[in-house]
Amino acid sequence: MQTLDEIKKNWKKEAGPVKPDTLSEQIWQEIIEQQVKKQKGISMQYFWASFTFQIIVYGFLTYTLIVYGQDILVLIPSIICFLFYIPFTIILMSKFKRMAAGIKHDKIVWDKSIQDYIKEQYFLLSSFYKFKIRYEVFLVPISAAVFVWIFFHLYMPGGVFVYPISSGLLFLFVLVACTAAILAENKRNFKKPLKRLKNLLNDISATYKSKV
Repeated sequence: MQTLDEIKKNWKKEAGPVKPDTLSEQIWQEIIEQQVKKQKGISMQYFWASFTFQIIVYGFLTYTLIVYGQDILVLIPSIICFLFYIPFTIILMSKFKRMAAGIKHDKIVWDKSIQDYIKEQYFLLSSFYKFKIRYEVFLVPISAAVFVWIFFHLYMPGGVFVYPISSGLLFLFVLVACTAAILAENKRNFKKPLKRLKNLLNDISATYKSKV
């Protein structure tokens, strides 16, 4: 399949002004849908990784509650962590359900402009990315703190109060490791796909302006 650049090169070889709508509608639909689905598919990889991680977190918290739930110092932090993860999981499922449906059923509505179509897909992905960033500002530190607290409380006599330096260093390590992983994840699964969608939109917009 030709890329947009290849199509534009072919246009330049033709004599006289050629409007984009003279191209085969099917060709345009295939090009745009393929590019949009490709970028959304990259972001969907985050969903499966995140969903798997959350299953592990829920499993750990459930095990902790069942085995050590009678300990108030384990019960309260575990419940707090549960309460923070549940809304994130619900919204994650909701937004990515829309994205998954789009990957299977996206069809450009040709009474709209192609630009409008891509803007809709860009907004859908961008809105979740913004939500993800805001939520993780609270979720990551709380998760790290709960993990460190439970670990030291259960396996280190006296807990974090007896080992303030060790627990503090472990907290910082977990926080830095999670932050580094999230930054790499954001770049791979969100920033790059969003940039490519934006470039695709600009490319099409420039093509229309130069040929209309």
